[in-house]
Amino acid sequence: MRLLSFILLILFTITPALAADDRGRALKVADQKLKKLVDDAIDRGSEWLAGTQAENGSFGAEFGHPLGGTAISVLALLHSGMAPDHQGVKKAFKFMRRQHRSSGSSHHTYSA
Repeated sequence: MRLLSFILLILFTITPALAADDRGRALKVADQKLKKLVDDAIDRGSEWLAGTQAENGSFGAEFGHPLGGTAISVLALLHSGMAPDHQGVKKAFKFMRRQHRSSGSSHHTYSA
């Protein structure tokens, strides 16, 4: 009887620890799956955003605030992992410098 009590005591002690370890592994797998989903969404969004860049380097000029739209778009692309020396980023900065010099519009609220 003492042996059976000892075995039951061990089982009741170990089982919750094993279950917690299984939950921990399941959370790691879920975290990895979620990270992949998020990374894929960021990649798709970045590709879409980069595809909307106008020939002159601007983003969203049709909305009336080409400097601000371009600045926030480039910021999003840089934060998504696009390299600072990427051709689209360079083109956008060139547009913003040219636009700033020609119009002096940096005093507007939505301008870079």
